[in-house]
Amino acid sequence: MPTATPGMDFAAKRMYSGHELDFGWSARADTGTDDLLVRAYKSGKRYELIPGRLFSGNFPAAFIQGHVHWYNLDTDVVEFRPVDQPWEGLCPRTWMLVHDQITTQWRLTKDATSQTLLSLTSTTSMALSRLLLPMADATSIHITSQPSTHQDSRLQQATSQYLQREVEVEIPGLQLGFILKADSPDLESKEFPSMIFDHDQSLNTLIGLKNRLLLRHRRHGARLLLILDGDVIHDRDERQHVTVTIQKAVPGVSSTFYTFRVDTTLGRLIGPGDLQSKLFLIRLHSLTTHCLPDPLVHKTGTEQALSTLRSASVRSFDCLTEKDVKLLREIATLTPIRQYYPRNERVMQTVGWSTKLGFLAQHAGFRAGVESILDQARRASIFHPGSTLKLPDLPRSNTGLTHRDSIRYAMLRVSGFGAEDFTIACDYPYRARDHRQASKRFINASIMSSFVYQDKQDLHWNIPSDMPVSLWEALATASPILGTLNSSPEMQYDSALLEKSYSASMFPAWLGLYGGLCAGTNKYAFMMWLSTLACSPANPVNTTVLQTLALCFTRRDMSRVLLPPVCDLFHLTRGKMVRKEELLTAVTSMLNFANSAESRMTRQMNERKGSYQERRKTAFRNATAPILKAVVDRLAEQWPCEVPTAASVSSVHRVSVYLDLNEIIHKVSPMFKAWYHNLQFFHYLERIGRIISAQPVIQIEVSTPRLTSPSAKLSTPIRFVTQNDLFTGTGHTMPNNSAAVVDTDQLVLRKSVASSNDRLRTLVDRLEATAAESKYEKAYVNALRDSSSALQQSQYQYALRKGDDVQQDVALHLGVCQMQVDSVYELLVRAVLPQSIQQLYRAVPLWSVRQWPRVSPTFFLEQLQRSKWWALKRLFNVAHSGSDVDLISELRNTGHVNWSPHDHPETLLLEVESGVLIREVQEQIASQMRNSRGNAVMQLNMGEGKSSLIIPIVAADLADGSRLIRVVVAKPQSKQMAQMMVSKLGGLLDRRVYYMPFSRALKLDKTADSPLGCDRAFTSKLNRMSS
Repeated sequence: MPTATPGMDFAAKRMYSGHELDFGWSARADTGTDDLLVRAYKSGKRYELIPGRLFSGNFPAAFIQGHVHWYNLDTDVVEFRPVDQPWEGLCPRTWMLVHDQITTQWRLTKDATSQTLLSLTSTTSMALSRLLLPMADATSIHITSQPSTHQDSRLQQATSQYLQREVEVEIPGLQLGFILKADSPDLESKEFPSMIFDHDQSLNTLIGLKNRLLLRHRRHGARLLLILDGDVIHDRDERQHVTVTIQKAVPGVSSTFYTFRVDTTLGRLIGPGDLQSKLFLIRLHSLTTHCLPDPLVHKTGTEQALSTLRSASVRSFDCLTEKDVKLLREIATLTPIRQYYPRNERVMQTVGWSTKLGFLAQHAGFRAGVESILDQARRASIFHPGSTLKLPDLPRSNTGLTHRDSIRYAMLRVSGFGAEDFTIACDYPYRARDHRQASKRFINASIMSSFVYQDKQDLHWNIPSDMPVSLWEALATASPILGTLNSSPEMQYDSALLEKSYSASMFPAWLGLYGGLCAGTNKYAFMMWLSTLACSPANPVNTTVLQTLALCFTRRDMSRVLLPPVCDLFHLTRGKMVRKEELLTAVTSMLNFANSAESRMTRQMNERKGSYQERRKTAFRNATAPILKAVVDRLAEQWPCEVPTAASVSSVHRVSVYLDLNEIIHKVSPMFKAWYHNLQFFHYLERIGRIISAQPVIQIEVSTPRLTSPSAKLSTPIRFVTQNDLFTGTGHTMPNNSAAVVDTDQLVLRKSVASSNDRLRTLVDRLEATAAESKYEKAYVNALRDSSSALQQSQYQYALRKGDDVQQDVALHLGVCQMQVDSVYELLVRAVLPQSIQQLYRAVPLWSVRQWPRVSPTFFLEQLQRSKWWALKRLFNVAHSGSDVDLISELRNTGHVNWSPHDHPETLLLEVESGVLIREVQEQIASQMRNSRGNAVMQLNMGEGKSSLIIPIVAADLADGSRLIRVVVAKPQSKQMAQMMVSKLGGLLDRRVYYMPFSRALKLDKTADSPLGCDRAFTSKLNRMSS
């Protein structure tokens, strides 16, 4: 209904959510549309709806799109109410945009918590948004300021008039937050304790990836990599470097990110362990690859991606998800599709190269690895009968062409990544193209190259007596000829000269070509160009032209030949003499029958119209014929001249009656100019002919080369170096650094005998007195007494010496051990250089161009050549954790007490993979399980490493290739145990974990044997177990 409120048009008939409403329209000048005006009244307060676009660019998108904005006309406050509660003014999620009377600025605050949202245009907001820009845009970042909750109480009392504030940074779409405390310059992570923003964002791998963020541990400097999850887009920048960006989620849409620990010691990125994160990292490594290895992983991105794709950790999966399949398809597209063209012939091929990546990044191994994983998933699908996921079929590619590509590019690969694909099994004897040395094309090419090379001054072939005419006829085939010396064809080898006619491009620029040769040009380029002309099978140039061009370069007197006058074009096809028939045609075209006296002749009695017309035209032709002949004769008599005159023509009887003399001269002048210029051009050819005709004919002796295979047997070259080749040398003696190592026992400063436990002794005595006659009860009491006695006799209870700086001692100890590890690693690196291996002395060129196995700490660990300094890294972290109990436990565990790494090298690898030292009790239980000849039941306290260490140790030792080790767990723990086994055994140990998720829904028979396992070895072991 109409309203009386000024500026409004209508009013609601009834209240809505306790509000009286008025409506109106307001025109927008920018778009030509109207805005809906809403004014609400409640409890004497007036509110007016404000369009959210007015705050665009000032506040994050969630505060614009996710809120309704009401302006309180009475309090001069804008209320930002949640969009799901637009009528609740007292909602705790409501923000207030108030006007500060002191600073005269607007602030968006929450009264209850004194939170203030910083504007996007503020200096603090822009600085923090730039730091987090790789993860989210500024409109998706919420930056608030609030009173510090970490401020010292004494400091608060001393600064009661000024309350310090801290800044919180939230990215709601990623559930990622940071806090900038008042007393700290570091941007701390809220989700990752003790992690702060690392101002050094260099990673030394994944170079070119834009959407990543590095965090650093506040104390020991461990780094954490955050990579945004989303669609990956790659392209080349202006310097042709590949840049990889990950599409950010739009504001208001939730997204995720991956976390990877940066292991600078072994040079790797350690993810959460799931298959999706590994595949995502594979794709990023493959896109950010370079021809040089990344400093962190010591491999190129392609090599690192292939290593992970082929690893046991990637192959140890139960079933694939849709995201896994999508990532696998994207990885497979890195390998170009190859097909024969035409499909029914083996002549040519089409290759689907990506223009956004280098050719080395498009490795054939990506498709092979993905096909193997998809094939494994298809065979294992029998364990998941209810799965609706459809595994895709990759686009068809010719395997033979892919194999040939692998052989061809083997020279650019290193061992393990394609160098071993080289083979000569597909080679066949090459049929040399020089087997027809006596052909005319071969002889002509040899003669012309010798002609130029020897600066020959005479002729090889006879030339016709009318040489200028011969040149004229050859050049006339490509008429018109350019009349300037500026343009000339590029004189160098061009395969197009062997395939198509070149006269259309060479002869029109004859004068420029002539001038360039006389002035001098590159001798050898001219030799190749001229020899190619002589060897052309399509339109061989006649020998007169070939020798003329050659002599223009070799003889100096050719440069003194007077050139024809400069003009635009020489139309040689028009001739070089006056042509009366063309003059007669031109002059006849100027006759005008309509203006002649013959056209006005009187028609005779009874004369037909056709006869009348014919009689007039006949009379006109009879009258003009002698005049035309006389005019043409008078014009021809003036030849040779460039422009005829009208004087001689004016004397012709009655010429002015039928023709205009000026028009005649204007008409025939271009014809005379063309004939005259052609005549001068012919005189130029005659001058050339006089010089060339005077030269004698002395033929060049053409020698036929005889190519024979060398009789000496060449030594077999070293095409590539394998990892095994690096260990064929004698090696170096390892230094004895035991004296330099700080003994960890020196850090255990006090020992005290454990006190007796009287209550436990009393309990045992009571149980023994009340025990029944049952032998089981008596056995239980006896065992309990023995256990109590063992506890009473426990040797020591450890504590730290007071007054010593344990952290400083541990840091010093770590520094000394780090120096020892660096020296040993440097010694190992020198040992695998070609200068240190006699068998590889001829492989120095391969090493100099980095075609060498990628040497890194992981490389030596994979060869079981490792040190045991990991205990100090863990000890350093524990020393800074503040827990004396954990520190004492680590100091007591010196490692390798009851086992030798030489006997169990894979257990040592497991220590390095986990970053721990296996304790004595853990090895005792593992040893009993390894050496048990029957059933054995072991028990250990919770948190002592049963799942994380003991089971992987025993499984890796017993699974020796002849036995299939089964780990049986309850269903609630199956997923966690599987992830634990993959993370421990799928890395450096490279052991694959198989899944057998049997259920009642699974129906098996003998025909299902082939898809039961993931390979033949697994199937055969299952068959032996069932029998």
